[in-house]
Amino acid sequence: MDNAKDFISLTEKEIEKYKSRPNEIAQVLVDKALLYEAKQAERTEAELKEMDFLQENALVRFYVQKKLDGTVAVTNNEIQSFYNANRGLFANQNESNSDNIAAQIYNFLYRQKLVANETKMIQDIIANFQGELVLSNDEVKYMSNNSVRITAKYFDKIMLEEMKKEDFFTTEADEIEEIKDKVQINYYIEKSLSGKVNVTEDEVKNFHEMNKESFLNFTIADAYTQIYNFLFQQKINNDRLEIMKKVVDKYKLNDIIKDYDKKGLINLGKIKMTKKDKNDEQ
Repeated sequence: MDNAKDFISLTEKEIEKYKSRPNEIAQVLVDKALLYEAKQAERTEAELKEMDFLQENALVRFYVQKKLDGTVAVTNNEIQSFYNANRGLFANQNESNSDNIAAQIYNFLYRQKLVANETKMIQDIIANFQGELVLSNDEVKYMSNNSVRITAKYFDKIMLEEMKKEDFFTTEADEIEEIKDKVQINYYIEKSLSGKVNVTEDEVKNFHEMNKESFLNFTIADAYTQIYNFLFQQKINNDRLEIMKKVVDKYKLNDIIKDYDKKGLINLGKIKMTKKDKNDEQ
């Protein structure tokens, strides 16, 4: 494993990529620092298998989304209506961060709409699939005989075979690596916050009751999972920001960015500075 300084740095390819998009450089470095922390964390065999499952599932989601790209739209009116009906969910978030809130709602609503299109595509792929799929005893044991997860595993295996047929792992290699890294970062953050954040069954039920129309195409198990994940993400949002701030300080990411500026690799003058940043510069 590389040391932190080597790991948390921009490659020549990244410098070229973000040279004209300097505002994104800070997030890239934060992600690298979080990934470094995640790779340093000790994991049990069960946790490693869980992360593999999550990465595999994320890749299948990415494949499905690419296949269905352009078939789903979420309007600003729908985002505003959802926010108005569920304003309490965002009470702990800074209202000035409206873009982030809108993005969260967009992603949630997008996922609901995608379900109908996904269902037809999945049914067609499964109906036309030729071959035999077998789960190992270890895979069944890992999933604790959970029928929902076992079904998901079978589905992922079918989709992974489709991805291989289309040479998807080659054509989308860079993005696939980014997705796997993001899953590892999110897993690290959620493990770090484990026990600090809790979503109750009553909260899930109440949310479902208030948004029944959004889940007409969902099974009870799928609806529960979607709602739980959505509510969990709302609750950890502030704590996630604190973890990000800690790695910024720990690995002196602001100094790294300034160093790139001094070397002429990026132009800090193009980055919109906050009032706090300006005061720090003075």
